[in-house]
Amino acid sequence: GRTKVDLETMVHGVEDALKNFQPRRPLTVAVMGCEVNGPGEAKEVDYGIANGKGQGLLFKEGVVIGKYKESEIVGKLVDEIRRNEQ
Repeated sequence: GRTKVDLETMVHGVEDALKNFQPRRPLTVAVMGCEVNGPGEAKEVDYGIANGKGQGLLFKEGVVIGKYKESEIVGKLVDEIRRNEQ
């Protein structure tokens, strides 16, 4: 009910971008659509995004490491994972 972004497209974008990626360790990644509950839930994973209308927060191991436009957030998440987990 609170989701203000196209969450399904975001999830598919992350899945597609990481489909053949082989991380150095098992990872938990969250793509959250709720700006109210998402930040708390995204803090429990290795990498995550919590999205509100037009923007989102990027998390790494429970810490907010950036705030990005909705159009950029999936790419920023994927870039962060690839940069740190190869």
